[in-house]
Amino acid sequence: VVGLLTPMVCGARICCPEAVSGPQIVKALRLTESTLLIGVPRLYAGIVAGLEGRVAAKGRLVRSLFRGLLALSIWVNRRFGVRIGKVLFRGLHAQLAPKLRSLVSGGARLEPDLVWTLEGLGWEMLSGYGLAEVGSVNTANFRRHKRIGSEGKPIHGDHCLRIADPDADGIGEIQLRAPSAFSGYRDNPEANAVAFTDDGWFRTGDLGRVDADGFVYITGRAKEMIVLGGGKNVFPEEVEKVLSDSPFFDEVALLEVQGSLLALVVPNLEAIEASGSTRVEDVVRVTLASQSQSLPSFQRPSGLAISREPLPRTRLGKYRRFMLPELFERARKGGGPAAPRQETAEDRALLAASPAREVWQLLKARYPDKPLALDANPQLDLGIDSLEWLGITLELDDRFGIKLSEEELAGVSDLRGFLQLVARTAERPRAADAAPAQEVSAADMERWLSPPTTAESRLGASIHAVNAVVMRLLFRLRVEGAEHVPERPPCLFIVNHVSDLDPIVVGGAMPVRQRGHLYWGGDVVRLFTNRLKFLLARALHVFPVDERSPAASLGMAAEVLARGESLVWFPESWRSPDGELQEFLPGVGRLIWRFDGPVVPVLVSGTFEAMPRSRRLPRLHPVTVRFGPAIDSRALRSAEENEAAYRAIAAALKEKVGALKT
Repeated sequence: VVGLLTPMVCGARICCPEAVSGPQIVKALRLTESTLLIGVPRLYAGIVAGLEGRVAAKGRLVRSLFRGLLALSIWVNRRFGVRIGKVLFRGLHAQLAPKLRSLVSGGARLEPDLVWTLEGLGWEMLSGYGLAEVGSVNTANFRRHKRIGSEGKPIHGDHCLRIADPDADGIGEIQLRAPSAFSGYRDNPEANAVAFTDDGWFRTGDLGRVDADGFVYITGRAKEMIVLGGGKNVFPEEVEKVLSDSPFFDEVALLEVQGSLLALVVPNLEAIEASGSTRVEDVVRVTLASQSQSLPSFQRPSGLAISREPLPRTRLGKYRRFMLPELFERARKGGGPAAPRQETAEDRALLAASPAREVWQLLKARYPDKPLALDANPQLDLGIDSLEWLGITLELDDRFGIKLSEEELAGVSDLRGFLQLVARTAERPRAADAAPAQEVSAADMERWLSPPTTAESRLGASIHAVNAVVMRLLFRLRVEGAEHVPERPPCLFIVNHVSDLDPIVVGGAMPVRQRGHLYWGGDVVRLFTNRLKFLLARALHVFPVDERSPAASLGMAAEVLARGESLVWFPESWRSPDGELQEFLPGVGRLIWRFDGPVVPVLVSGTFEAMPRSRRLPRLHPVTVRFGPAIDSRALRSAEENEAAYRAIAAALKEKVGALKT
């Protein structure tokens, strides 16, 4: 109706590109000198992405100039209603489509940011809303009556559109009647009874509202609306847009199971790996919770599952929501891809040969509730993080004499690759006089744990003194339970982690008798990038912690305690996204087994309100550091050292820190 019949009635010339691809569309626009382009939102998003990619390839200066001109063009359009992009980006228009003036979008919601970008580039962007049953177009943003973000006004008049049973926000089902509407389904009274109201209005199934000026806004589909157990309604598309706004996520879809709102997430493994993290599940969980902070509580997912499969979509890019529950359940059980690669002769030979055969049986015994497959991803399907790898490699060394480095394991993406690595390693010649592998090199020990120079000690003491004053003046630091801090080192302080302020606040609360002996672990990706940071790290006794090398990090921490110094340890590793305690990682259990001395639980409060994950600069807010009674590390240990014992220690320490809240 819009793309073919209307232009024909108007006597316009119509061009159909040879294919729906960027080069073919650009070629058609140039050859035919088309003035109007009709497409769906994904087409326009692709055009913008392509333009931004071409600009980025020209270097930082051109990219900055482009962004500046685009921002200026959008501001002028917003402020004065004048499009100057045609002039500012004259060269771009000449290359792509010299005569193109207007863009028309339909078929799905057009995001306001995309509209402003296209308008800023100099094109007139027109959009509307309608259904085939009522003549394709029922509302439109006209040139003189346009409101970006809305679907425009009813083209047949306000009397042809109504909102049925609106809620407190004015949202209800959009119902239409118009001269262009169809009269009903042929010989199908049952379908007509469902499609039309008793007074003849067509039920669109779409939810929306109309503002005071008559502009229509679409908020979702009645069939897609999620009704939670408490009676709250959630329109998933808007929430999914907020939740998926992270480089760590490829896709996020919401669904309802037994009255609860759940999220199905497809992570971006490359981005997560590039961030330096090896714990995919933790990254997804923390990021999802962090993204949820801007949403009302009832719109925040109460559970999640991680999928390796792309989520099913329609031709227009909408989720096929009826398929999500089955996919969620499969992902929750760690089922991996729906159609794993068929085993080859090489795979069968690998599983039949020693030591891969024995290692495969070991994995089956270690993960009896997980469906093992050679295509399974160790992180997503089995939940193996870096510390879990540490336990596996120790067992391999103990049982089979196979030594695997963390660098080798970092390249493993599936169990097939892991078994192949085991097979290759078993074939290596072993020198009779080979020295045992060390968790930490002597060079690293010397670099980070050697006694500081006089200048470094004075700098560290000065920073500690100034910090203690600043914390009390600006953040009204309150210290409770200082009497529980031992008079002298060594001591292990176990602290919750909710903010980048935590180490600074804990340092300000620490008694003077401990400051000069206090060591900290710092994220190697964030804190050791230049000479100044290196100097501060030496002065403040901060050594690098890399979660991709947990053995080295734990080895360095154990060495600090063995040398008679005190250590502050954040066993959650990640900053909490919501201020609540997260799971304590079992690495702290390994540390306890290598330390005989007092362990002090510490609770930091107020820092989440002062500087949560989403803030770059803190707000002034009162903070408190509460020290709990010291615990003898030997009392935390069970009779046998194993992975279960490590996790039990971590859980016990989490309970001790949590108890300080009351």
